[in-house]
Formats: sequence, structure tokens, C-alpha cells
Amino acid sequence: RVDASPRCACADGPRRDALPLVSGAWHAEVKGTLGMSESMEFAELCKEARKCCRDGEYQCGLELFEEALEISELSETRGHAGTAAFMAGDTDKAIEHFKRAAHLDPANPQYRINLGAVYNRRKEYKLAIDSLRKGLSIDMRCAEGYFNLGMAHRHLDQPKMAVP
Repeated sequence: RVDASPRCACADGPRRDALPLVSGAWHAEVKGTLGMSESMEFAELCKEARKCCRDGEYQCGLELFEEALEISELSETRGHAGTAAFMAGDTDKAIEHFKRAAHLDPANPQYRINLGAVYNRRKEYKLAIDSLRKGLSIDMRCAEGYFNLGMAHRHLDQPKMAVP
């Protein structure tokens, strides 16, 4: 069993949102490429990281997700690390993780939409618009993508551009 507390400096996040539980798809992928002990360690690290994030300890979650990524690099784990970094206030790491997740799984719009949200937080609105439009071109039904797109255009004084 992994004990997260001695390895993590737990930080209070801006809100207490929990990361969604990881689907079982990663487990099959990890089991096929790793030995049993590595697979179990990866699963335990991800479980502990999600628990940290559910408890609002996003820095702790980020550190554990990054440790899991040293064992196996999966887009889903990268995405969770990006979310934990964003919630911990580390936008540089959030960008790094979301970009890599989008590279690993270009068909998943959420990584680009989350990347756009990070750029909005950094007031890098043109980068936000580019990332959000790429994400929305994959999934046109993503409400948070349109919300963030509207916010970016509003900050650039382009409110009419917010709706495609």
C-alpha cells in the first residue's frame, strides 16, 4: 500500500472538486505492458492520487500522478495530472500534462479544452482560443469548451466571435 502523506506536501486547492474515477480501460492497457508488481504499483499510485484530489490536496495528487507516469505514460493519467496541477495553481505543469495527453490521445477533446481553460487562467487568450477551437472541432457538444471560448473572446473584446 502506498502511503501518500510522507511524500507529499499537501496543499489546499481553490475548491474541493474531485477528479472523476479512472475508467477500467487504463488497467487493461497497463497490465498488457507491465509486470504484475509494476501494474499494481501504478494502480495504487493512481488510487492514492485520486484520493488526495478528492480531499482537496491537489499538490499531493499531482506528485503521485507524476510518480505513476514514471511507471507508465497513459493519456488518462496525464490528463488527471494536468487537472491536479491546475487545481494546485501550477499552470506550467498543467500545460505540460495537457499538451502531452493531447499528443497521446488526439481524439480526446477534453485535453485541448482543459488546456484552453489553463490558458484563460494565464490570460493567454489567443492560445486559449486556438486550443478550445481544436477541442470543440472534435466534440461540438462540450459546454465548458464554449464557456471558456466565450470568456477568452470577451477578454479580447470580441464577444461576437464567441459562437462559431
